Amino acid sequence: MSAHPSRTISLLSVVIPTFNAVDLIGEQLTALDAQKYDGAFEVIVSDNGSTDGLRSYIESHPLVEALRLRWVDSSSVRGVSHARNVGVDHAAGEFVAFCDADDRVHPEWLQ
Repeated sequence: MSAHPSRTISLLSVVIPTFNAVDLIGEQLTALDAQKYDGAFEVIVSDNGSTDGLRSYIESHPLVEALRLRWVDSSSVRGVSHARNVGVDHAAGEFVAFCDADDRVHPEWLQ
């Protein structure tokens, strides 16, 4: 049996469903920036109706370029499932990974 050649992923999308997490998400964004993953990835913050200035925080975050960080509006329907689905709809990656705003992913999480 012949071995399959390894497939290179051109872009991986990380979706963070969020609601009023401006005070928490910075730690997660810092953890994502510290990933030991060699490939390209983007981070999509899917905002489910926050009223705490999250959009402005994300759009002006110092890691916006390094993380390919984007804010998307998922406020039309309340709930984490809808927020995840909207995030996926905006994802450009071949694969999607999910984490939450109040997490801190391990440096090797994307590997």
